[in-house]
Amino acid sequence: VTPEVTARSDTLLPETILSAPQTFDGKEVWVQGVVTDLRKRTSRRGNPYTTFTLSGPVQGLRVYIPGHPPLKEGLKVLVKGTYRHEKKVGRRVFRDEITARLVIPL
Repeated sequence: VTPEVTARSDTLLPETILSAPQTFDGKEVWVQGVVTDLRKRTSRRGNPYTTFTLSGPVQGLRVYIPGHPPLKEGLKVLVKGTYRHEKKVGRRVFRDEITARLVIPL
């Protein structure tokens, strides 16, 4: 991991986003936190995916990422992805979730 990636000036904490969800809705964000509630699953169609809570000092955000990246509980990470205050997938509604494109262990 390059220092430019880990020392980003635009890196947020989960509680920053949750304090103003409309401001960040639909935007690409860099968020730092700790992996908790890690779940590696496979969809009904056979596609692997991972979800976890990106925990900050006060609050946490849900993160969804396709595949099974090498993550473990308690790992400090930097997540790049798109934040959605509310996302509908079929009949399901997901709130305050980041669809990640990149998860970098710190």
